[in-house]
Amino acid sequence: MASDFGKLFGWCSGLLLLYFPVGVIVIMAAFLGFFGYGLQWLLIQRLISLPYFMVHFFL
Repeated sequence: MASDFGKLFGWCSGLLLLYFPVGVIVIMAAFLGFFGYGLQWLLIQRLISLPYFMVHFFL
């Protein structure tokens, strides 16, 4: 499913490349990946607690 979403939203990075340099896009992608995996880790370790619909929305 994640692969399908990547294909579906892959046009976003191509569009952003028209307006921003490659370095900015890479930094944005790294930050968003770090945020997403960090949030998952915090949830799995039970350091934070969120309702299921919020977890689904954020991830």
